[in-house]
Amino acid sequence: MFETFKNEINKIAKGSRKIDDELKYSFLIALLAVIHLFFSVFYFYFNILILVIYNLASSIFYYTLYKFFVKKKKFFQLMNIMLVEILFFASSSTLLLGWDFGYMIYFLTLVPVMFYLLFTNPRFYGNLKLPLAYSVLICVMFILVKEMSYYIVPPYGQYIPESTVSVMYIFNSFLVFLFEAFFSLLFVFEILHMQNALKAQNTRLDILANLDPLTKLFNRRSMEQHLNHTMDMAKSSGTVFSVIIADIDDFKKVNDTYGHDFGDRVLSNVASIMKSQMRDEDYVCRWGGEEFLLLISANKEIAKSVGERIRCEIEKSVVTDPFTSISLSVTMTFGVMGYIPGYSMEKLIALADENLYKGKKNGKNQVVA
Repeated sequence: MFETFKNEINKIAKGSRKIDDELKYSFLIALLAVIHLFFSVFYFYFNILILVIYNLASSIFYYTLYKFFVKKKKFFQLMNIMLVEILFFASSSTLLLGWDFGYMIYFLTLVPVMFYLLFTNPRFYGNLKLPLAYSVLICVMFILVKEMSYYIVPPYGQYIPESTVSVMYIFNSFLVFLFEAFFSLLFVFEILHMQNALKAQNTRLDILANLDPLTKLFNRRSMEQHLNHTMDMAKSSGTVFSVIIADIDDFKKVNDTYGHDFGDRVLSNVASIMKSQMRDEDYVCRWGGEEFLLLISANKEIAKSVGERIRCEIEKSVVTDPFTSISLSVTMTFGVMGYIPGYSMEKLIALADENLYKGKKNGKNQVVA
């Protein structure tokens, strides 16, 4: 159980796990219940019965909140109830004991906490009015209690020694700093999680933008970027490359005879074979329809051998429709063209296309360079 808890904390710290509201409010409720329990023991020692009863009741109250609000995921209502309780607790304790106990400094931590809890609630994303309204309410309450403290003599302040009053002020200050640090840490984790989620989403969008949805190969737009980069490198540093245009033979007949769904299976199978036969430094894309373009980082002879290897693998493969039990083998024709200094990429692709046309005219299922 401890290992599981440790793993969850590590995930939250790395931003790979969202801090869900149930975990957040459960911890907050437990912390507040323990604090009230401590105060009940403290005031029992000094025989201040009204504060003992109130703090004990508050501990039980927070346990009830957990059962009826956290479990039912009523987090907005829970937040409001907790806000009212903290405001009442800090105000009443100040008026009963005195300003020097430091209970009013709890007001200082409520403003950033309200902003955090509301801005991490999907219902209130980007809504500034509500947290600002809470801030005004807290400010008004603070001023009101301050004014009342000038006219009300704390009835229980004399029961506690002055040295203990200073200790209580330090203790309450410590709790406020603890809350501030805790929620600041949560805020950092929330931002980290959002950043990670945004990166993951951008990665998915890049994949969708660059890949053909059927074959999972590069699409024409992304391949053009690789082609332009390769041409720039060839012009600047003299690197060698080749382009191959490949086309599935008689693909229209496949679609007309077996239907477009089966045709898609053929395209996916061909794409899978091409991808498996490519080197890391080479690229392949679906250029359009049943036509593919390969960018090979090598001279024309090596590119021709790559095309021949792919052609043989495709010729040997069989595409089967599991629903109709139709099985079919297809062939492909390849046109290869190596880089010629001074030629544009468009010219090289056009020449590769001419070689493809020659292969189609001379019987198909061949590599022409």
